[in-house]
Amino acid sequence: KADDFTISAATNSLTAGCLTFTSSTAGKSFALGKATKADIVLGQSAFDAFNASRVEIGQSGSSGNIDLGALVLSGPRLDLWANGGGDVTVSGAFNSTSSESIGLYIHGDGSTTELNANITSNAAVVIADSINVTADVTIDTTSGNANVTLLGGKPGGAAEGIYAGSTGLTLIIDAGGGTAFLGGDE
Repeated sequence: KADDFTISAATNSLTAGCLTFTSSTAGKSFALGKATKADIVLGQSAFDAFNASRVEIGQSGSSGNIDLGALVLSGPRLDLWANGGGDVTVSGAFNSTSSESIGLYIHGDGSTTELNANITSNAAVVIADSINVTADVTIDTTSGNANVTLLGGKPGGAAEGIYAGSTGLTLIIDAGGGTAFLGGDE
C-alpha cells in the first residue's frame, strides 16, 4: 500500500501468489500499461516483472479510477477494483494469456466501465459493472474457448445496463466454445 510504486526488476522476478497494489490515500487513480495520466502508473515493464497467479489493482471498496491502457499480460489473472465509487476505462488493447481460469475481472459498483478498446484473453473475462461502449469493441476469448460475463450493473443484481455511448457503435463478443453471459447476478 503506497501512493507511488517504482518497479525496476527483471522479467518474472517478483514472485508471489497474489500481488496487490492499492494506494494509502483514498481516491488515487491508477494507469496501467501504456496509459499514463494518473496518480500511480504501472507500465508494461512492471507487469513483465510479475510472476504471480493474480495481480490486483485496488481492493474491495477502492474509490480511485483505473485506466487500463494497452497491456500484454502473460500468466496472472488481473483484477481491477473500483467498487467504492471509482470508474474503470479500457483505453488500450488488453491481451491476456493467463494460466488462471479468469484473465480479467473488473469489480465495479455500477458507476460504469468504459470500453474504448478490444479485450483478448485465453481465459474468462468478467465485468461486474455497468458498461458504456464508447468505440467499436471486440471481446475475444476464442483461443481458450472461455466464458465472457458482462453483468451490466452492480454486483447483487442492481442492473444499470450495457449501452453504447453513441449510435452506430458495435460490441462483438466471441467466446468460441465458451458462453457469453449478459446481465444478471455474479
